[in-house]
Amino acid sequence: IACLFVCLALFGVAQWLPKSFLPYLALVGAAYLLWLEWRNWHSAVRIHAPGVGEAAPRPHFFRDALLAGLSNPKDLLFFILFLPQFVEPKLPLWQNALWLLGGWMVCDFSIMSSYGLLAERFKRLLSGRKQYLVARVLSIIMATLGLILLARTLFDLLA
Repeated sequence: IACLFVCLALFGVAQWLPKSFLPYLALVGAAYLLWLEWRNWHSAVRIHAPGVGEAAPRPHFFRDALLAGLSNPKDLLFFILFLPQFVEPKLPLWQNALWLLGGWMVCDFSIMSSYGLLAERFKRLLSGRKQYLVARVLSIIMATLGLILLARTLFDLLA
């Protein structure tokens, strides 16, 4: 996914996009966020108790992660609008790609590793009923943010 986004940044895709593109991207992001939260709400929440077997693996885990990565508006905006300013025109394309991809990978690995470490710590604190309640509260918060994004974008498009 990162390679695709770096290529978009290297070739300056942002300059080809019409100004009206971003609101439609926000609509897609809001709809996807609402769909994810609807699915999370209706999926069976497994309570992890000590001594109980591990949860069954989700059959479409890779596909879901790929779709989340490709449709993440934050990543799209970062790679298409922000990253191109670091492209050095005097360097060959492959060197620019290596620098941009390498820098992004170091930053992303650091952030994701931190998330993983924090999640492991919270997993010990949140067991049983607490895990279920936190999952519900977070679903409500994310769905609310999706509805706000959807409403604001529709208001801006219709105004």
